[in-house]
Amino acid sequence: MPEGGMRFDSAYYLAPNSPTERLGSVFDRARPGMSYDEGETAIHDVAEHIRGACANPDATDPYAPGKHLAGATRDDPLHRLAASAGQSQQDCYNANRNETYGFCNSPFMPPKPPQGEWQCDEYPFASTYEGSARYRYEQNYRGWWSAAWVLKNDNEEAGARLGRWYANDRILDNEPFFIPIT
Repeated sequence: MPEGGMRFDSAYYLAPNSPTERLGSVFDRARPGMSYDEGETAIHDVAEHIRGACANPDATDPYAPGKHLAGATRDDPLHRLAASAGQSQQDCYNANRNETYGFCNSPFMPPKPPQGEWQCDEYPFASTYEGSARYRYEQNYRGWWSAAWVLKNDNEEAGARLGRWYANDRILDNEPFFIPIT
């Protein structure tokens, strides 16, 4: 019989407040992927940001010549950074957040649009090892991320969906995944 095909785990950080939901299993021969639909009004701005950033990373802020943004396809994945998995993961997540916050509040970030409530969205996500502070842990990745102003509601909805997907599909720390935009 062939080996594998299933992974059984009890990752405490997937359900920190519900011990019975920590136990789970997934098929381990599939690359997980969660899509955002650019046509869906509730997350349109975030989906548009990700699609545009992956398609033309040199046109994104911050500028870094020759940068590449992973995650658009199965063969070029992102890797989940589960902040609650340990102190080093929490430190890396905080570094991603601080790097993004610093850039978004700098004169290098284009001004917010005049109408509506806006948030600074980053891609790759702060919850990935490819996030904005990646260069602190791996050389030659300074600026290999994208920041854009998106509607606050879109950003919060897209983030909530990503968090639920991580838990529901049991995406473990450092597990590869991709985010196709439809």
